[in-house]
Amino acid sequence: MRIGLVVSRKVSTAAVVRNRVKRQIRESARRHQQWLEGLDLVVVAYAAAADSENAALQASLQRHWTGIIEKCRNSSPQC
Repeated sequence: MRIGLVVSRKVSTAAVVRNRVKRQIRESARRHQQWLEGLDLVVVAYAAAADSENAALQASLQRHWTGIIEKCRNSSPQC
């Protein structure tokens, strides 16, 4: 799995906030790595990510990973 992260200054002008969002995305992707193997992903963070709590951000990412896994499972034997 390869992952690209886009957390622009529109998310937050504070680098510490953007880095927290990136850390949360990386950690969540690492936890789901076995199901996302062989995929190239690009994650684009929105401004709401900066204001959300870590648990809410993890829950949102969990829903996104589950959706990607289901779509991949239903569409392609390659995944």
